Amino acid sequence: MAPRNIIEFLRNRPFFCQAINYPKIFNLCFETFIKCLENFPDWRVLRLIKYTIEYCIESKDCSKFILPDITHYFPRLLEGLVTILANDIPGVQTISKINFLRYKLLLEQSPSAMKNYRKHVWMTLMSFTKWHYWIIKSFFDIQKFPQIKDLQEPINYLAWLIYPREDSRIIIISNSIGDMITSIRECLSLSLQQNRKEKILLCFSRYQCIFENNLLLVDIILGLWSKIKSLEFMEEMLNACIMPNNKLSSSQPSMSRQIHINENINLAALTKIFDYFYENQYGKNDEIINYLNRLKERYMM
Repeated sequence: MAPRNIIEFLRNRPFFCQAINYPKIFNLCFETFIKCLENFPDWRVLRLIKYTIEYCIESKDCSKFILPDITHYFPRLLEGLVTILANDIPGVQTISKINFLRYKLLLEQSPSAMKNYRKHVWMTLMSFTKWHYWIIKSFFDIQKFPQIKDLQEPINYLAWLIYPREDSRIIIISNSIGDMITSIRECLSLSLQQNRKEKILLCFSRYQCIFENNLLLVDIILGLWSKIKSLEFMEEMLNACIMPNNKLSSSQPSMSRQIHINENINLAALTKIFDYFYENQYGKNDEIINYLNRLKERYMM
């Protein structure tokens, strides 16, 4: 189901209109969403929940019934976090504030409440996608961020979305993200386009086994869109994510929580690509439209 179809479905359901008009109803919905994801830990469920929350948040400003403060829609515990996510402009300093607040809140929870807290925070961060997209875009803004260490806080933010824990593994994930972005930046500095292409493909093959259980590589490839002008090259890299048998490395993909149309097509990656261009409003770009049509013909017919 395309994002616009999800939005149209929600718009025609009186219940979701009430959730927009009355924060207490939305608050109850948020708790229900958490339980749904617990019972059905599937990327398709998360996608539906994410678009539902985004729709309610964006529609609230059009309602004359509700309070303007978005924090009324979320559990009181998340008030400070939601205030920043909804109102602040993405940047290194604001992301540092989010990371600090997230960690501080974690320390304040009892061991029995900690697991539930993580789910609430993770779902909230996933619902405000502007921060995620800013981080991906900033990875390749070498003029503004010449050193990858300047982006350590955004890297930590992204690493926690991938692995919402505070043990040693998240340090490994954070370091791997930093190393991968550094390698890609070095590839982009190469003068010859053919050498750049080969080096970037080699870089992705090196890190594909580390991030094969999530869609970070798809996000990174899409973030390279403004830097790599070759549509053919972009297609080659994205196709390697869509088709597990054509992976950039020889390692076999984990099937954990990955749903495929058949044994060859990674539907999660394919859907991510369509959603990315929808969310970033590329609908009027003829080149993008033609590319998406080719994807439909190749994988969905």
